[in-house]
Amino acid sequence: MTIAVQLYTDMHVAVHLHAADDGLRYASLSTNIRHAPLADDEFAFSSGLVPQDMCQALLHTGAFADTGRVIRSGYATFPIWRIADEQLIGQVVAMRVDAAAATKRRRKSH
Repeated sequence: MTIAVQLYTDMHVAVHLHAADDGLRYASLSTNIRHAPLADDEFAFSSGLVPQDMCQALLHTGAFADTGRVIRSGYATFPIWRIADEQLIGQVVAMRVDAAAATKRRRKSH
């Protein structure tokens, strides 16, 4: 499995697992909750969609850390995880810089 990060339209982090052999998406680890007060390196973890043993394995990789916080949305509760891997954090920062530059270019063209 490989880990990929993207941004939701509100700039929250989206985290996905992809199969190492064919690159197809295996699972989405994040859920976008627009009202969630998240730090730049945090995401709402889709714990109900990921088997518990995989959750533990993901935490043991060191790429993520459970913050111990949760957020409720509707009838569900989502743990807040933090991205601990510097390479993934760097990708998120670069995507946010690119998104900000694209927004600035769009504003200038109007």
